[in-house]
Amino acid sequence: MADKLSNLKNTLKGYQKLAIAFSGGLDSTFLAAAAAETLGRENVLLFMAQGPIIPENQIRDAEKTAANLGLKIIRADADVMSIGEFTCNSTMRCYYCKKHLFARIQQQARQMGFEHVACGTNTDDYSDYRPGNKAVEELGVLCPLDDAGMSKDDIRNYARRMKLPQADMPTTTCLATRLPYDTEITPEILKQIEKSEQVLYELGFSGFRIRFCGDTARIELPQSQMSRILEKNIRDRICSELRKSGFNYISLDLDGYQSGSMNRGLGK
Repeated sequence: MADKLSNLKNTLKGYQKLAIAFSGGLDSTFLAAAAAETLGRENVLLFMAQGPIIPENQIRDAEKTAANLGLKIIRADADVMSIGEFTCNSTMRCYYCKKHLFARIQQQARQMGFEHVACGTNTDDYSDYRPGNKAVEELGVLCPLDDAGMSKDDIRNYARRMKLPQADMPTTTCLATRLPYDTEITPEILKQIEKSEQVLYELGFSGFRIRFCGDTARIELPQSQMSRILEKNIRDRICSELRKSGFNYISLDLDGYQSGSMNRGLGK
């Protein structure tokens, strides 16, 4: 594992200056910390996407993380709701979103003197259907973690050594991943999902998703948290608040949280 960290640092040294697409999650935070340690904080610049697909609390948390790392962070307006290929929510949704967002970050980064833009893609990001990887490749966005052969477990272990709070953080994704393919993405639906998930966050749940199924909210959360969500006072609070958000029915997925669950059935 030590060889992977050495490989990463040697790769980073070749960039001199690096802009990073930053979400505040484990992968991009570890990459940012490693880059700052290798290149110096003044040579690392973070870009955080903003827009209806990103919960506002996630943006605020990312900005706090950047401040703790001593790194400058810039909000990049995703503006993906103007892209018809994205809002129609085909199976290529992620490709169009990342192509648009990374192109914008590259343009802004170069204007600020940062030629290289990197993201937190790692070796595990090829285990599921992720068309956004194609956009990353086409635009020449750098993937230092993947190049170093780092998996998610590797990154968690290194992050613990660096005492990063994100070491045990659940994965985060944009709100568009909560909708079934071919369901049109609208600002209203995204806000409905954001408000509903905030209810669960405030109740202390983590690592969950609320999947949008028309008038039904399907809650996916870790098996370890299922008994608590079924406690009467918790269950009543969730049902009440989610109905206020616009859902008529609230269901619990007995399979629990599974990354990429909306990809089930693809290719069949």
